[in-house]
This record gives sequence, structure tokens and C-alpha cells, in this order.
Amino acid sequence: MKKYLAALALLVAFSPSVLLLAQETEGTADKKTDAAAAVPAPPQVDLGALEQAAVQAAVVKVEPSVVRIETIGGLESIGRMRLGTGPTSGLIISPEGYIVSSAFNFIGKPTQVIVQLGSKKRYAAKQIATDHRLNLTLLKIEPEGKLVVPEMANPQFIKPGQWAIAVGRTFELEHPNPTVGVVSALGRIWGRAIQTDAATNPNNYGGPLLDIHGRVMGIVAPLDMQSQQVIAGHDRYDSGIGFAISNDLLLASAELLKKGEDLEPGLLAIGTKRGNPAITEAIISKVLDGTPLANAGIKEKDKIVALDKKEIGYISHLKRALAMKLAGEKVKITVERDGKKIEKEIALISAKQAGKEYEKLMEKKRLEAEKKKKEREKKEK
Repeated sequence: MKKYLAALALLVAFSPSVLLLAQETEGTADKKTDAAAAVPAPPQVDLGALEQAAVQAAVVKVEPSVVRIETIGGLESIGRMRLGTGPTSGLIISPEGYIVSSAFNFIGKPTQVIVQLGSKKRYAAKQIATDHRLNLTLLKIEPEGKLVVPEMANPQFIKPGQWAIAVGRTFELEHPNPTVGVVSALGRIWGRAIQTDAATNPNNYGGPLLDIHGRVMGIVAPLDMQSQQVIAGHDRYDSGIGFAISNDLLLASAELLKKGEDLEPGLLAIGTKRGNPAITEAIISKVLDGTPLANAGIKEKDKIVALDKKEIGYISHLKRALAMKLAGEKVKITVERDGKKIEKEIALISAKQAGKEYEKLMEKKRLEAEKKKKEREKKEK
């Protein structure tokens, strides 16, 4: 009973304080609610309008450097493919008048090329040379003044998922024609290209692929994993899978093309074991006689394990290692044979050279077959 009375006395003693604290807390909460109600809500941001403005600003920034290209004369078709005659696009890369474009735009071997700078003066352009590794063609015009060169994006900061704007100049002379998407992947086509889902087609082949700041990430071009032919990949346009040659590769290529000589891909002139390139070892199934590789003693069933000291595990590694090599360039190839490694330095050859060696081989086999036939006929008599 005494304990109960003591607890009751304490409760009575502190009740005014507890009640006062509760009242103060309730008053403070009311004040905070009133203060919050007095602060105006932040204005609604129209993200769509901001995105549109950013894309338009990027296109305006590069507009002075995007040119319209017209080709006159030349072939009307290649095989079953009929060649278009409409205008296409190009990009200025130097104040003195050097312009890069997709080699696809010149497969008809036109007799004349006309370049137009926006809605301004037209210039006759000279085809300087073509890089057949990247399917890029370098043109040269003689402008009356200095031309505007676009800003290039830093390749190290290009990432999948960022905005990508493909720009051409074909429909309206006053304004470039953009399509918008994202960067889908990097290092595609054996390390040569940026992949995008922005619509790419013959109208913007040769035009730039921009980031959202109007900086050039690459040059739009039709490309294909399985072939380096200039028409490879053209039938996939507007499919959501487009490619652009990355700016570091195209600028390096342009410097070489200024010498006026075409750049040919460097080949080993071998066949490899069939299978998925990503999981199939680079085992040689055929060596073309008469080539530097054959002359160096490399044989069928040798497994390529390194190229220029870089490890080669699968065929895909070999394709990537060779992607930017030039005909005539020397490489060190390491093969494995009977558990031993053999290293040789050989010169890569062009497709034309490989074709000539193949023709020689076929002629040699034909002559041998004729000789054997005559010997058999002689014995039968």
C-alpha cells in the first residue's frame, strides 16, 4: 500500500510538467506544418522540352561542318544491287577542305563529286583515297576561306546508354537531318565501331554521330561483322542496329589517306577451324602457298597463340588483333605445334595479293592435273 501511494504521489508531482511538454511539442508541430504550407511547391520541369532543346542545340553546333555530297556519273548497279543517285553526307575535318565520308557513297565510281556547304556555294571535290579497313573515303575541296571543324568527343568518356544523334544533310539544305537514339555498345565490328539504335541509312552515311553536347563520336557507315566489303551491312539500315567509325580511328586514317594511297587491310591469308569465333581456338586449317606465312614455315594444324605478343585464345581475338593492320605491315606471330611455341615475323598481304597467289596455286594445280592426265593416257597406249 505504501509503494502504491508513493508512485501516485510521483505521478501527481510530475503531471503538470508532462502536460506542458506535450502541449509544447504539439505547438511546435503545428508551427512546422504551417511553415511547410507557406513554402511554395517547386515548379514542374518539362523534361521532354529540355531534351528536345539539348538535341537541337547539339545539331546546331555541328551544322557548319556537315556537308551535302552529290555524285554524278558512274555505275548504275553492282551485281543485283541498283545504286541510288540521291545526295548523301560528309564531315569537314580540316579548315583547309578535307572531308570524310562513307566509301559506300562512292561504290558507283562517280565521274564527278560535288560538295555543298549548307545552302552556300558548291565545290567540285577530289577523291583522295579510301581506307578499305574502315570503308572511309577522304575528299578534298578548295574553299575560299577556312572551314569550321567540329569538336571531337573524348573516346574514353563515351559510354553505352548515353545519347547518340546521327546527322546527315540531304533533305533540306538549310538544316541538317538528325535521328536520335543511344549508344548501344562500344568496340563493335572487331573493335572498329560504335553501335547505336539511332536510325542510320544512305542519307546520313558519312555524317557524324554526336553526343548530346554536339561533339563528334564517329562517322556513320554501313558495316558488318562477317565482311569488309563496302556494301556489307547496307541492307540493315533503319533496323535499330547502326554503326559509326570511332573518331580516333577515322582521324588517324585521314592522316594516312592524305598521302593519296588507298589503305588495304592486312591479311595472314589462312583458313581457320570452323566454329563460333568467340569460343573456337585459332587453329590453322589452310595456309595459302606462296604467301609470307607459308614461306615462314607456318603449317596447317598450327594453333595461333599470340600476335605481336598479345595473347590469342580464340578466333575472335585474332580478328580483333588484325582489324586495324595494314597490308605490308610486319607482325610477330606465335604458333603452338606439338607442345612447342614457334615465333615468326611476317608481312601481312592485301586481298589482291592473296587473290594473285590463289590464282597461281590454282594454275599450278591445273598444270599438274593435265600432266598426270597425259601420263595416264601415255601408259594406256
